[in-house]
Amino acid sequence: CECVLNWHTSTPEQGDYSEEYQAYYHYEMLKMFEARPWIWASHVWNMFDFAADARDEGGVKGMNNKGLVTYDRTIKKDSFYLYQAFWSKKPMLHLAKKRYVYRCEDETQVLVYSNQNEVSLYVNGELFETKTGYRVFEFKVPLTGKLELVAKANGLEDSSVVEKVATPHKEYILDSDGGVSNWFNETDGAMTFDRNYFSIKDKMKTIMANPQGAALLKAMMEKMLPKEGGEVAGFKVSEGMLKMMMNFTIERMAKMAGKMFPQEALQQINAALQQIKK
Repeated sequence: CECVLNWHTSTPEQGDYSEEYQAYYHYEMLKMFEARPWIWASHVWNMFDFAADARDEGGVKGMNNKGLVTYDRTIKKDSFYLYQAFWSKKPMLHLAKKRYVYRCEDETQVLVYSNQNEVSLYVNGELFETKTGYRVFEFKVPLTGKLELVAKANGLEDSSVVEKVATPHKEYILDSDGGVSNWFNETDGAMTFDRNYFSIKDKMKTIMANPQGAALLKAMMEKMLPKEGGEVAGFKVSEGMLKMMMNFTIERMAKMAGKMFPQEALQQINAALQQIKK
């Protein structure tokens, strides 16, 4: 699961490249491992972000961002500490989402990772709540102004700051083209991209919310995908797989499909989408 430290959200979802979604994904995986102690071969992919020339995802060219630590080995992502909470015997505590400072909700989620049994959260110097739990401790904190957060457990301590803002912080938002909004390219070879109209750089679920876009994608999928029970590249197309695909841009799906999705077809779909106004 890819994570670029620029991107943050209170509603993480597959394909948003946020630190919050990567942590959520690994948390679900860790729960599965713990529920199945008979699994003897499990490996984290990957400890560090690494160079990958052909990749262009999450607003970062030439990099695979699935690491628990950044490429230069300097910044540990939240997921790194999540594995410590589950697997390390050394006492630890980590207040997650430190890089997600500016938030616009009225009540915000505060997550603490720890292998201790009880964690206390202090807000602006006052005890907010003490919870007993296991590995991940969740607190719901009313968000007004600037809050200084401190988590404590058995002599361990970690802190962060969150601040209420009126609108989503634009520096945290990954645009649908795979980069921040001012990186948007108006042309790309034989294709053009007018952001006022749909394109292959939009997520499928966003296009599906538009009646014209939904009709176009339905026709495309009926042509490309097999009938019920069929296979694509040896894999059965399940309901879960289709749901996952909805969070992909058409451009990303085409890259994953390789030769099954020729460039000419991608150009035709983009041209058709560019006729549908957002």
